[in-house]
Amino acid sequence: MGLDIADVRTYLDEIPKVPQSAYEDLVCPSDSDDDNEEETNCNDCDKNQQDQLATNPRRNLTLLALFNQPGYEPNFFQNLNSNKICLEKVIITQYYDGKPIISGTIRVRNEHFNKAVYVRYTTDQWCTYKEVLAKYIDNSCDGYSDKFSFVLYTQSWGLVPLKTIALCFRYVTNGHEYWDGNRGKNYTFQCHLSAV
Repeated sequence: MGLDIADVRTYLDEIPKVPQSAYEDLVCPSDSDDDNEEETNCNDCDKNQQDQLATNPRRNLTLLALFNQPGYEPNFFQNLNSNKICLEKVIITQYYDGKPIISGTIRVRNEHFNKAVYVRYTTDQWCTYKEVLAKYIDNSCDGYSDKFSFVLYTQSWGLVPLKTIALCFRYVTNGHEYWDGNRGKNYTFQCHLSAV
């Protein structure tokens, strides 16, 4: 029939480069040289996008990871060896109510049999934070490392467009504590509007 048998799409595991034209319809407060005008804050921009979300029910919120998947980096196992804990991968999925879910795997060095891995997250630049216990993945021990999984449900987080979420990971074993905070930058996500 002359039709293509397959449709090949290539996906890159990197932070996307968004062209300036994508921001043309974004309404944000602009800087002004006029001293008589009142200053506006970034929440006004969030409010405008919230209004867009309310007037268009087919729009959902999604999260964009502002980092590369660590498990695909060439020095992943070197980082694991030196830090004892590394985020391996993160997956963003949509929940039935349109709110995103963050799930992923963490790999830790097998330093001792008893161990606990925690996911610490914030939605307000570490003014406050919460911590959840990651779950051991059965039969994941390769003699050198173990894997843990986590799921974070964002329904109650008050997500709005442009809001950021930051994660870091804590590994406790044999009286020691190790951290993975993406070399001090945190694992950061930004909330955006997306069409269904």
